[in-house]
Amino acid sequence: MAATKQLGQVLIEKGLATEEQIREALRIQVGGNRRLGYILILMGVLTSDQLQDVLSEHINIPIVDIDKEFRNEAKSILPRYLCSRYSVIPFALENSHVVKLAMLDPSDDEAIRDIEQYIGKAVKPFLAHQEKINIGIMKHIPYGVKDLINSPLSPTLIRIVGFALIIGICATGYISYTAYKIEKQGTITTSANVTTYKNHDLMLGVEDKSISLMGHAAYAEGFYKVAFSNTQDLKSFIERKRSSFSEKQYEWLTWAIDTDIPSRKR
Repeated sequence: MAATKQLGQVLIEKGLATEEQIREALRIQVGGNRRLGYILILMGVLTSDQLQDVLSEHINIPIVDIDKEFRNEAKSILPRYLCSRYSVIPFALENSHVVKLAMLDPSDDEAIRDIEQYIGKAVKPFLAHQEKINIGIMKHIPYGVKDLINSPLSPTLIRIVGFALIIGICATGYISYTAYKIEKQGTITTSANVTTYKNHDLMLGVEDKSISLMGHAAYAEGFYKVAFSNTQDLKSFIERKRSSFSEKQYEWLTWAIDTDIPSRKR
């Protein structure tokens, strides 16, 4: 958490964020796995370029071109679910003991410590844009059994998946379906009375009496940060702005509003 507070203080000192905005971002972060910088981007407080400039200047770490620098040896170092959780992707081995890791926030000491403990190697951090990290994960990091076990599925379904994998019945087909489901639904986290949905550079925050939309629509300039008193108002807004969203963004928003959010209020 020290690294997170440090980043927040730097952003405040540079006039890129207010204390209230940092507090709001930290509140959203509680119980979830998103980094502070990425949440501030989704809130529209700062751009990805601004975050990268601040981090590059503050911690003197270079920005890496993941596509150009990625090596096949790195594809099995860290599972997808951990890459997504920490907004990172390993892209090469410096030697047998050091992994080069592209990160949204290389000042996140907690993430580096967790990853080093998991892989049993030292991490050499590099800067990368969130969008480039997401694309790199999709393109280079394969799905594995650990991704299924750590996916946002019910305990009962996880046991069924494990049994099917053990006995080898329809494993390939089921894994393909589950991978598709994860891609379609994104991540869902709940803390206290707040449920947070995240997918396709968008975030929905659902509380008892309000619902908020934050993030970047594919075909719009800037970032959305709007709040609504009910899902119907949000749905009307999305329909009015439909041309601003990509097809995947629109389908995901529709699924969350029409299917998942109502099911959680029953």
